[in-house]
Amino acid sequence: MARLLVTSLDPENARTSAHLLACFAHSLAQRLESKENVEPCISLLTPLSSTLSARITQAPNKPLECLLALGERVHDGIRKAEKARPEGDRSMSVQRLVLETCIGDLIGQLGSCERIAGTRVPLTYSRHATRLLTLFLITLPIVLVDQPGGRFYTIPAVVFVTWAFTGIDEVAQLIEDPFQGQPFSLQLNPLCDKIQNDVLQQILPED
Repeated sequence: MARLLVTSLDPENARTSAHLLACFAHSLAQRLESKENVEPCISLLTPLSSTLSARITQAPNKPLECLLALGERVHDGIRKAEKARPEGDRSMSVQRLVLETCIGDLIGQLGSCERIAGTRVPLTYSRHATRLLTLFLITLPIVLVDQPGGRFYTIPAVVFVTWAFTGIDEVAQLIEDPFQGQPFSLQLNPLCDKIQNDVLQQILPED
């Protein structure tokens, strides 16, 4: 999409669209982690347009607003390019369709990420699983100690099984919400920085 923007839009709209793409990544990460840090978007958009920056940072759904603004830039850039083309040249219509499809895909991915972040395992299920695990670990030594040689391996076996099963339970809790913004969860900020660098370097090497 980034490469198509620079080949389809005029330099001004291509530059703004690139910054909007980077801002979309940062604002989506902030939304998934339930943070309100607007500094990345301000630093990306204010040099281009203070009005656009204020629009994005004040929007209730910042990543969606980024995509809406991106759609407007694409529409404006394609319209300018169509005026410069010979009458009857429909190549820009194809590029408009591809870009709008890409924006639609990003909106779909936004919805998917929000569903992941907003869907929680029912608390009763988590508690029930924890109770069953606790009951199993409490009764495990009773079963093992009566086995041949149980007096020697019961304690090491119980310690190992407890470590393994509680670890699995903890991992399950982490997978339930991968966007916690903690050291053990998905690290979104480095990924957003990489997206920003890749997009801006591809479209605007001078940045």
